Amino acid sequence: MKRFLLLSTMFMLLLTSRGYGQFIEDFEAGIPADWATFKTVNGAVVVGGPAPNWGTTTTGTLVCEGTQSAYIDRTNIGAGNVAEGWLVTPQITVPPNGRLYFTAKQTFAIDYGTEYIVRISQASQTNIEDFEDFYVLDENGLSPLGWDQCFEHGVTPTINLDDYVGENIYIAFVKKDTQPAGAPNADRMVLDMVKVLEACLPPSNLGVVTQSTTAQLTWAGITSGTWEIEFLEGNVTGTGTPTHSGNTVPFEMDGLTAATTYTYYVRANCGDSVSEWAGPFTFTTGNCGDISQCNYSFILTDTFGDGWNGNTMTVSQNGIEIEVLTLGAGTTTTIQVALCEGMPFDLFWNTGGNFVGEVGITVVDAFGEIIFIKPPGTGAQGTLLFSDVVNCTPPTCPRPVSVAIGEINMNDVEISWVEAGSATTWEVIVQPLGSGYPDGTEPEIITTTDNP
Repeated sequence: MKRFLLLSTMFMLLLTSRGYGQFIEDFEAGIPADWATFKTVNGAVVVGGPAPNWGTTTTGTLVCEGTQSAYIDRTNIGAGNVAEGWLVTPQITVPPNGRLYFTAKQTFAIDYGTEYIVRISQASQTNIEDFEDFYVLDENGLSPLGWDQCFEHGVTPTINLDDYVGENIYIAFVKKDTQPAGAPNADRMVLDMVKVLEACLPPSNLGVVTQSTTAQLTWAGITSGTWEIEFLEGNVTGTGTPTHSGNTVPFEMDGLTAATTYTYYVRANCGDSVSEWAGPFTFTTGNCGDISQCNYSFILTDTFGDGWNGNTMTVSQNGIEIEVLTLGAGTTTTIQVALCEGMPFDLFWNTGGNFVGEVGITVVDAFGEIIFIKPPGTGAQGTLLFSDVVNCTPPTCPRPVSVAIGEINMNDVEISWVEAGSATTWEVIVQPLGSGYPDGTEPEIITTTDNP
């Protein structure tokens, strides 16, 4: 939206200052007296004749912003002639990181081959010999969104004035018509919001601090206005349209989905200009928050005692890698992995490594229960070894722990244990080696209140 300059005289003087600062012209009061307009035919400046000259328009279908825009029509300039309509700014001192912006469009769908040229002079406002071509557009370049759509040039891509920093320059907007035959062969031009501004610089060092359903987006940079963010689900390319804005860093995003990939871009909006987009930065939210996790223990063993020799296993949840397990050296190690309650997890034996027959692993849940054993010499690389649903809720009747064998006689044995809960009655069974876990129906089960 055009910013109407209706504030104090001091503010208007700041906007039109010739020193370092912001130069903005919106043509709401017409073409200012300190701008120059003239026209040429076949390279010579002319006063009269059929060549069009710059003026303004208030026609709603032509105006780009506000109620009035600068405008140059087309006329019949005669077969074989070339006409140029010049609109030249007053002297402007280019600020550090100076950028040129202007909004423009054409008015016909037909491509007549009209050229739209930005020229710069460091010497004169009206001597055409002092100007050099700086930025040249054809009709498609002037209106890349469509012939009847206004487009702000200088945002993407930027129009840098780096070669003129600290210099006094004049900027000319020139419409060049070439007429090969007897009929007019040119388009018109609408011009608005001409600005020379110190660049609104993009942020850097994008990052994120993420939980399962929230993310704090971080970056480095300074802006006098706001930050604009485009936040997208997936590892995708941005559209260039902001979805969020704010003034604070980190920028909080909530309502996200756990274990989901997101991408964001960010740019600075300095009020009268915006920076280039920084990004993309892609990340994946966590499976769950810390309060809904518990540690499972993975006991890695090697029969030879020299580690896993490059063998690895991956623990994952929701298709997201949680931990890669390996035994660097020695006979055994225990790795604790925080897993999300109520979600399935997988243990996958990756390909790669040597001496696969030496590799063993045992999985112990959060309450010390062994839930999986892969003895050495079993299983195969490149396969899923085990899947289960994580349980972080303590059992209401946990099994005893620290079972110990005391005195052994010909027909009896003393057994003791540590009660892990509040039970006062236990079931005990003694079986031959290799019998496996009882199913609870064996007649040999003894119910007792004694310990030992």
